[in-house]
Amino acid sequence: MNRHAEHWVWAASETTRELRDSFARRGLARNVAAGISTALVALPLNIALALACDLPASVGLWTGALAGIVGAVLGGARLQITGPEVALAPMSYAIVSEHGLDGLLWCTLLAGLLQVVFGVARLGRYVRAIPAPVILGFMIAVGLMVLDGQLPRLLGMPDETRSLFDAITLGRATLDPTPTLLGLAGCALVVGLPRLHPRIPAPLVAVAVVMFLVWALALRVPHVPDVDSVHPAFGLRALSTGELVALLPSALGLALLASLDSLLSAVSLDARMGTRHRSDQELVAQGVANALAGLCGGMPVAGAIVRSAAAADAGGDNRAAPLVQSLVLGTLLLAMGHHLDAVPLTVLAGILCVVGAKLVQPDRLLALFRRSRVDAVIALVTTVSILAIDFVAGVAVGVAVSLGRFALSQARLRVAVDR
Repeated sequence: MNRHAEHWVWAASETTRELRDSFARRGLARNVAAGISTALVALPLNIALALACDLPASVGLWTGALAGIVGAVLGGARLQITGPEVALAPMSYAIVSEHGLDGLLWCTLLAGLLQVVFGVARLGRYVRAIPAPVILGFMIAVGLMVLDGQLPRLLGMPDETRSLFDAITLGRATLDPTPTLLGLAGCALVVGLPRLHPRIPAPLVAVAVVMFLVWALALRVPHVPDVDSVHPAFGLRALSTGELVALLPSALGLALLASLDSLLSAVSLDARMGTRHRSDQELVAQGVANALAGLCGGMPVAGAIVRSAAAADAGGDNRAAPLVQSLVLGTLLLAMGHHLDAVPLTVLAGILCVVGAKLVQPDRLLALFRRSRVDAVIALVTTVSILAIDFVAGVAVGVAVSLGRFALSQARLRVAVDR
């Protein structure tokens, strides 16, 4: 047996052992509780992300349930929760705008297949070679894109206003006090409640409080659109060869972005929990999850750092927590899916704005600037490149600048040694 085959046999045996240990009596109750708590955090997030991609709210829930089970069973990170992710929302919306829903489904399927190829080729290990300033710039760009897309909903702008930047440049920025105040109240709850107790499902509480205020005060605000179906729609519309070729650049970009996002989440979990994930196996699992989501009419997924961190905060430490999270999401969808239209849009936008603001991390950028101005410039160049071009090209620019900086420092070192 060659080394490549031995690696995958070892990974499969480790996964089997982890799954078996996850359902041992010791720690099972704690992980079940963590899974339920995380599902309550994921519920409003998945709805908000589906709407941010211009998809039905129910798609976010059942995609999270289906992909979460695949990630929990096949993944290389024992606590990683797979589902709709903030970093994928801007690109997913751009694909829907350019190619329609069928284009997004095909891109999701193709991206999943590419991720499987990445994993089988064992490319996952190279994520550790990406410089830290580039990763910071990537996160800042994602946060800014989320804020740009969600602030119009938070401020009560018309539905056709999809970008705050466009609204300002075109002179169409408006403010509706009622949804704005409700959205800000939701933001305050999301930020403040975890400081009282970290295990409070703050996003769900925020949604419940704002829903109550809207009902009690008989306020007129935009709500989640009616849900026609809570079940997946299997199958894809046939596309011509030319249409598929036109989708390949978007599919490649989506595959790279989902892979990068998932592996960065896994690395963050490792640092938090003292574990070590299997990056190539994680890529294969994320690829299978995306391919299945595309075939079932879903949306792109990745390892979700917000939900994974919530599971860790709630006491989760093995695969039982992601599995329970997914099962609870599916159960909630079946039980309450046809009542999602009672949720005000502004509170969902507020939740995503809080997530986006956390991704921007101005304090970390300032600390980096004080420590190394060159690294801070690399982070900002990466951010600007992503916003001006796209995610993949922007990260490539950041890596190129980092390599240039390294080459320059090596040249100066040689000059100093020669002297």
